[in-house]
Amino acid sequence: AQTAAGDAAVASGVKSDEAGGLMAGMGSKLKLAGVGIAVGMGLAVKSASDFQQQTTKLVTSAGESAGQLGMLQQGILSLSSQTATSSEQLSTGLYTVSSAGITGAAGLNVLKAAAEGAKAEGADLGEVTNALTSGINAYGLSTKTTAAAQQSANSMMNQMVATVAAGKMSMQDLAGSLSAVLPAVAAVRNLGPTSWQIADVAAGRLDAFWQFGRDDANVLPGALVAREAGALVTDADGHPWRPGAGSVLVASPRLHGAFLALLAEAA
Repeated sequence: AQTAAGDAAVASGVKSDEAGGLMAGMGSKLKLAGVGIAVGMGLAVKSASDFQQQTTKLVTSAGESAGQLGMLQQGILSLSSQTATSSEQLSTGLYTVSSAGITGAAGLNVLKAAAEGAKAEGADLGEVTNALTSGINAYGLSTKTTAAAQQSANSMMNQMVATVAAGKMSMQDLAGSLSAVLPAVAAVRNLGPTSWQIADVAAGRLDAFWQFGRDDANVLPGALVAREAGALVTDADGHPWRPGAGSVLVASPRLHGAFLALLAEAA
């Protein structure tokens, strides 16, 4: 009986050691889990701190009022969820909008149009926001109220999307070039077929025409007419245009260099 009791005690001791080992293992895992939680919390705190710093710049250097900051921050976070765009990108975008003189809730409406357009076309939000605000200001579109800003932003964004759909240019290329050209010209228009617009340059009805993307069938007829009329027909880098080129710029010799420099800014 004592032997049996001793064996039972030994067996109990083995199980106790196994249990202790299991608890020790769990303790290690719990420590690791604790490290993971601590790191996660640290990243969250840093992210919140970065967001606060980014949005504070809206007040300190972009013309927003301190009283509007909370509303703007909530608007950015809401747009982030709606458009699957990072709050960092949206904060930078709103800085551009505010710096363009469109502030408060009106600015958020403009940012929303830019974010939706950029997401739909797979373009960089910064480029699209810059082009959108440049267009709104260049054409004197109203942003005095939130409703007016929404209408103006949607109208301009729709025109940009339609321009991309009608030609060979991507939204990324269009937005970049618009941002550079709009502040320097009276107006930018998409007036129809490519060859028609190039012919308008040849006839002196337009100062210049540019486009990114290969479009040989439409560029070639217009390019022949424009060259015969004395216009310069090159790619966006200034090389003589040839079939297969990835861009085209048509302008009079007097203006060609200026437009080439503007497009270089967008490159």
